[in-house]
Amino acid sequence: MDYKKIHMIGIGGSSMSGIAEITEALGVTVTGSDMEETYYVTKLLNKGYKISVGHHPEVIDNSIDLIVYSAAILEDDPERVKAKELKIPQMERAEFLGLITKAYNNVICIAGTHGKSTTSGMITKCFVDAKIDPTVQIGATSFEIGGNNHVGTSDVFILEACEYHDSYLHFNPKYAIILNVDADHLEYFGSLDNVKKSFNNFAKLVPEDGYIFINKDDENSKHVIDDTIGKVIYFSLNSESDYQAINASYDEDGHPSFDVLHNGNIITHINLAVTGEHNLYDALATVAVANTYGIDLNIVSESLKGYRGVHRRFEFLGLSKKGAKIYDDYAHHPTEIATTLYSVNKVKHNRTWALHQPFTYTRTKDHLDEFANVLSGFDNIVLTDIYAGREKDIYNIKTEDLVEKIKPLNPNVYHFSNTDELIKFLNEHLEENDVICSIGCGPVDKISQKLIDKPNCGC
Repeated sequence: MDYKKIHMIGIGGSSMSGIAEITEALGVTVTGSDMEETYYVTKLLNKGYKISVGHHPEVIDNSIDLIVYSAAILEDDPERVKAKELKIPQMERAEFLGLITKAYNNVICIAGTHGKSTTSGMITKCFVDAKIDPTVQIGATSFEIGGNNHVGTSDVFILEACEYHDSYLHFNPKYAIILNVDADHLEYFGSLDNVKKSFNNFAKLVPEDGYIFINKDDENSKHVIDDTIGKVIYFSLNSESDYQAINASYDEDGHPSFDVLHNGNIITHINLAVTGEHNLYDALATVAVANTYGIDLNIVSESLKGYRGVHRRFEFLGLSKKGAKIYDDYAHHPTEIATTLYSVNKVKHNRTWALHQPFTYTRTKDHLDEFANVLSGFDNIVLTDIYAGREKDIYNIKTEDLVEKIKPLNPNVYHFSNTDELIKFLNEHLEENDVICSIGCGPVDKISQKLIDKPNCGC
């Protein structure tokens, strides 16, 4: 990398902070700023990084070779304005991350509308256990690396590749995993067809000596490989593929086990300690990638057996006062919630509860009927107000609209704007062997944490 000093605006985000550490490891001096002293700002400060809280134009001077900014930082930001006056080049986070990928020979990009973080965590664990020290940048806290990023010493870069705003089109994958394609981020893409085109453009980035791993069971992924030049490798549960999961079974906690069929032979047996059918796909993709790279399958099998998941992906939190099992899941799209419901039903239970915080007005409005249909599959549904995220309340949609859609399908739906009242209601109604899952990528997990009487020991 040709830069000597880079200043990162919005360095306190989980992705930006990880990029800062990777950049520093490449021999570049990194400074930064953020409007708040976040957990990640504190972490970087403790490591000796020079970071200012607040955006101050006086920290920008001609010693800086490049400004890197997160998508939330607009052109009128005072530091960006000063950088423009000084004619310092500026680059958005995803574009800069793509530049970093050029420093690695084996970039493994995990893409797909759902399951990216889990699969990224599984692949990371396999490479770590195989003593291949990868650099890692994923969208969730991985227990194996103690965070969401790791600066490694090998030429492997494991990278969660998000389709939002086509950010993954800046990357340089040698291994591209596409788990599934679904209608999401429609406020940007506009239609499912445009989502499909985006994933196709991503697959085209893979060079001739690279690999594209495709879920053969996913209908929307069918044409993702059109006009691509990388070697295509299919994985599947339901049809003949390069890697197929067969003889699948589940224990009473919903943990699956299965054999992997490859080229007509069973090459390994996988036992998982995480719940749900979707984890079969994630694990199968992991086996395909690891085997293609050349990792011993005995290591892969043992690694996946010990995989505990990533933070907020159907994570078991503990028990309530009356003995209800409490889980938390990041799901915020109807397809993801359907997967969560499947996992919940695989756990031995009395009644099931969804504690759902709708995320963004546009997503709630675009998928209102789908949200109602999937949430009605729980025995009881408890809803909070919509979490706005990056949006303003201008879309004429509210939680009450979702309640009215659910009621004809399942009358056991409740809406609370007051968190204390919601917690009181759940403490009164949750019973032994009930299963409740907080669902959403906003701070709904803070509510489920307050229900815990006996936390998960992590055993």
